[in-house]
Amino acid sequence: MLFFDTRNKLLYNNVSIGSLNANIIHPREVFNSAVLKGASYIIIVHNHQSGDTSPSAEDISTTKRLVEAGKILEITI
Repeated sequence: MLFFDTRNKLLYNNVSIGSLNANIIHPREVFNSAVLKGASYIIIVHNHQSGDTSPSAEDISTTKRLVEAGKILEITI
């Protein structure tokens, strides 16, 4: 995750390591950190160990949840 302010200054970065086939991410933890750091927008990057670039159903669901939470807090994903 990368957090930026309104002037595009990088405020924070974090690398999260999941298990072999899952990376657990919860909007509460993402946005708690973003709010505390004063982020205006965040970039989240995710890869699959298999090399397959197709998003899984869980990837799509998690992204939608993060975008919706971001809208409420006025933090762009």
